[in-house]
Amino acid sequence: MLSDNLFSLPETATGFPSPAETCWEPPLNLQDYLLPHPAATYIFQLRTAWPRFRLQAGMLLLVDRALRPQPQCLILQMHEGAFRLVRFDGSQAEVWGVITHAIQRYL
Repeated sequence: MLSDNLFSLPETATGFPSPAETCWEPPLNLQDYLLPHPAATYIFQLRTAWPRFRLQAGMLLLVDRALRPQPQCLILQMHEGAFRLVRFDGSQAEVWGVITHAIQRYL
């Protein structure tokens, strides 16, 4: 009678186990890291620099509308039909979203 698994090799341990076997980490997933709320996250590209906030023209801003702003965080605000970048001080009523990341391309 033939075995169903003709090409399997027997499992035999040889030598010492790797010291790194217990140090395994899952791979980094940038989507999980950058987009905790994908359905509520928007990406904006800056047309002009905002040196006050250390933001350069061309940067991508990730804006999460599901988050509540914390004091001094950077927010996107709708003002007279246009978006504005401001620091949240607790009194702004027109918070459109919270800026969670700014991505700069170097190449």
